[in-house]
Amino acid sequence: LMLLSLPRSPPSSASSCLMVESLSRGFAHRSDLTSTLLKSIKDTPSTGYHPPADIWLLACCASAPHNRPKVKSIFKSKASNGGFTSQLLRQSLSGNGVALTSLFGASLCDL
Repeated sequence: LMLLSLPRSPPSSASSCLMVESLSRGFAHRSDLTSTLLKSIKDTPSTGYHPPADIWLLACCASAPHNRPKVKSIFKSKASNGGFTSQLLRQSLSGNGVALTSLFGASLCDL
C-alpha cells in the first residue's frame, strides 16, 4: 500500500525507445490495430484535440512500408485542414529525439 503513494519517475529514454519499437512492430503485424488507429485519427474533427501521442503513433504505424501510404494521406489531410499544427509537431518532437530516433529513418522524414 505504501508503494502506491510513491511518486513515479518520468520514463527514461531507454523505456521510451522500447515502447516506440514495440508499437512499431505491433502496427506492422496487426492490421486491426492499424485500422482502429487510422480511423480514430481520421474521424477526429479538425476542431478536435490531437495529443502529441497521435503523431508518435502515426509515425510508429508508418514505419511498416505497407501502412505508409495510408498514414501519409491522413497526415497530409490533417495538416492541411488544421488538425495537425506546427505547435503540435513541436510538442511531439521536442525533447523526444532519443526515443524517436528509430522512426526518423523509417517514417518521420517521409511524412
